[in-house]
Amino acid sequence: MLIIKPDLLRIFLDPLTGLADDDEEMIYYMNKPPQTEDDYRSIIKERLKEPFHQKEEKKKEVANLALRYYLSHPTIDFEGVYESVLPPFDPPHPPREFFLWIWEELFKGEDYSLNEEEYKMIIVK
Repeated sequence: MLIIKPDLLRIFLDPLTGLADDDEEMIYYMNKPPQTEDDYRSIIKERLKEPFHQKEEKKKEVANLALRYYLSHPTIDFEGVYESVLPPFDPPHPPREFFLWIWEELFKGEDYSLNEEEYKMIIVK
């Protein structure tokens, strides 16, 4: 059994954590705020992709499963998860889109749907 919580989604956002307190980052994103899907996808590719893939395998597996679960069953406050890391820019509307784009950029071509066996392995907290 695997216990998943919304906090696991923060693993994807680690490189952005606390940057709302970084003056240079804030100035950069005030002058060039992401506004389109392409802007957000560029940030994901440039800032989130490589750091995620460098994490240990077990963390990546659990984070992958959590993201798949929450994208399949959007029962969490995606905006709350996003804002909790204090990133230097606002999320898109709806914030779930940012996490969907993370999935699409990090796991190209993979379906995020869970199969019956995977559902049986999950305990949601």
